Amino acid sequence: MIYFLIPLLLLILGAIYFWDGENRLVEINRYRLPVGKDRIGQTVKIVHITDLHGAPWADPSYLIPVVDKVNELKPDYVVITGDFATYFREYIPGLSKVLSCLSPSVKTYAVLGNHDYWVDDGYLAGCLEDAGIEVLSNQNADPMREGDPVFLGISDPYTNHDDLEKAMNSIKDKSYKILLSHTPDIMPEAEKKGIDLVFAGHTHGGQIRMPVLGAVYVPSAFGVKYDMGWFKNKKTRMFVNRGLGGIFPAIRFLCKREIGLIELIPEEGDCHLSGKLFIRI
Repeated sequence: MIYFLIPLLLLILGAIYFWDGENRLVEINRYRLPVGKDRIGQTVKIVHITDLHGAPWADPSYLIPVVDKVNELKPDYVVITGDFATYFREYIPGLSKVLSCLSPSVKTYAVLGNHDYWVDDGYLAGCLEDAGIEVLSNQNADPMREGDPVFLGISDPYTNHDDLEKAMNSIKDKSYKILLSHTPDIMPEAEKKGIDLVFAGHTHGGQIRMPVLGAVYVPSAFGVKYDMGWFKNKKTRMFVNRGLGGIFPAIRFLCKREIGLIELIPEEGDCHLSGKLFIRI
């Protein structure tokens, strides 16, 4: 009899782990990124979130503890790299309302993702702007403070709305350039254009990862090459965030939800992880 109960117990424990562990924990990774003494005027703290995916299985209220924690981190900037909605337009107002509570000391910037274009990009962009979030659509924003980086945003490359050439219009060559892109597939072009740092999402880190093997599938022209984490091509760095939401079925395995906290430091050196903590949503 006991041998029959062991598989049942393992199944129950596995279900608890999926629901209470992988699916409710958000990993906050803090990085220090030295960018050189002459590239920025002061330390700049940026929080990166992505792939919120509001849906029937992810009511916008799930983001309330996320927004609270982001505000506790006291960022100068918050950047959001797309896929606010999944397939349902009716979740956009709720998402915008929750995100309106973000309170960086300077600004929140966003770009749209493929799901946003499939749902209603114009309506979403308008709601985000009403919430105090500046949506960058193949454009750049003037620095809000002297010595700060220039933020650029491209419309979603996955649905062929991107125009990096247009987004770079009138940027001074010596500016430290941060590009927001929904998908990491922009990396080769960003390197050619002299972008310093790319923030991207879209991959969900694969959402389901196998021990040793890694991501099972990543929606990218480069396969699993840019699945998650940090990458570097010559002088261009890219951070690919695993995101906060997921498409149905929104199951994560060995791939926790993520918030990225990146501190740009006016020093010489290399990027390194400086801290890690978790919140439960």
